[in-house]
Amino acid sequence: MFRSLWQVALVVLLADPAWGARDDDRWVASQWAKIVVGRDGHVIDAELQRSTLGTEMQAEIIRRIRQFEFEPAKKDGVAVETETHLSVQLSIEPDGDQLAVKVAGAIVTVGMVDLSPPRFPRSQLDRSQGAEVDLRLAYDTEGKVTDVEVTRAEPDLKVFREATLAAARKWLFAPEKIDGQPIAGTALIPVRFEFEGEGTGDIKFPDGGNLRVSRERQSERQLLNSGTQLRSIGDEVADTDTAESTGIKPAG
Repeated sequence: MFRSLWQVALVVLLADPAWGARDDDRWVASQWAKIVVGRDGHVIDAELQRSTLGTEMQAEIIRRIRQFEFEPAKKDGVAVETETHLSVQLSIEPDGDQLAVKVAGAIVTVGMVDLSPPRFPRSQLDRSQGAEVDLRLAYDTEGKVTDVEVTRAEPDLKVFREATLAAARKWLFAPEKIDGQPIAGTALIPVRFEFEGEGTGDIKFPDGGNLRVSRERQSERQLLNSGTQLRSIGDEVADTDTAESTGIKPAG
């Protein structure tokens, strides 16, 4: 039986302060995509999931994803079509009164149907106490969680463990499909309980879209033994017309 090992990250954030970038800041963000990779390693279908970007910016990212090349998954030694997910990594850098945005990379990831965050324990909220809780969980071919355990908690407080486990038992994944067959897997998920405002924020674009960004790249969802491996992301230059129409300066 095929099994997959994933690594994902979930952050439980509170508050939503105003965001502003300095000239020396370097910001990053991610967009999640479902893709279909053909037997030749080329992307034959792609769509962004839960994106808050405007239509033209989404279309530009999809255009870039279609330039990616993969080592295709194999079944019985033969390359087959695969449906999987990507975390598309974006780099955002202030440049005067504009922003330079480009696709900086991508990681094959676990797909999420429902990853509702844990409730922040009231007792620790009153104390402004955050935490990091690492989970290891297994899911079946339907994406349902079959087993979950805490592998690390810092600080090791029962309230954070219980809140995280209660949420994780209800999560639903979207397993990778190799030749139409969903693959059961194991996920490693670091969950962070923290207060928003230091190192995170939102960029709002003229077309009405917005993007959640952070100063430091957070742990990405990563399928560690996926049958499909990213080989190349192609060029890194954004389409000029699309970039200018959304108020973004193309980078590259």
